[in-house]
Amino acid sequence: MQNLVSKLSFESLSENLFKQPIIPLIDGRDAIWYPKSKDTSALFNYTFGRQVVEPYDYTAAIRTYAHEFMPDVFIILGLRPGAIRVQLDTPVLAKWLDCLPGHINASGLTIETPFQMRRRGVELKLHLGDPPPEIDEALVQNIVKGRRWLAMVIDGKSFSEIAQVENVSTRRVQDIANLALIAPDILDAITLGEKPDGLSTDYLIKTRFSAIWSEQRAQFSAL
Repeated sequence: MQNLVSKLSFESLSENLFKQPIIPLIDGRDAIWYPKSKDTSALFNYTFGRQVVEPYDYTAAIRTYAHEFMPDVFIILGLRPGAIRVQLDTPVLAKWLDCLPGHINASGLTIETPFQMRRRGVELKLHLGDPPPEIDEALVQNIVKGRRWLAMVIDGKSFSEIAQVENVSTRRVQDIANLALIAPDILDAITLGEKPDGLSTDYLIKTRFSAIWSEQRAQFSAL
């Protein structure tokens, strides 16, 4: 039934129904869709694709909300390799829940959970449990830009004309336009934050990846 609903939704509804979110959205994979930074076509594909046909993990979504938007509610009690013991601050939690502290059962507010550290550049994040998917915003935006530029080329514009309008080099336009050739299933993985860690804009430009989708899959699966 869910697969049929998904199929009919894609056939009868338009991507134009979707706009940039005005507040952060957390989906059933506990990934965050931030305002003004998402490809609306990716949001359309997720909403009527994976969100329809797969279970929504409410626990993961709530956990991500707490970690990302309520960090002041956690008090670290202890830390050991691979695990952390934390306690939820009762007064702060009560304020978030808009209730009296006495209405909260404090005995259930201390937990021990595994954690992982993830580094991106100079930033280091500590994630309780399994780290949520991280979407490479720069890569997604470059793919969107590449698809737009390739469409302009198909309509008769030259790379140099596009470069002049966009105030970038002709080589840059060529490199980014090539990103439009990424296989659809790989594109889905990128927009869902499920791509290999080494798959970035720089990697794709430097390796001059094949336009043949089966060869792309083989190349990227080795990362």
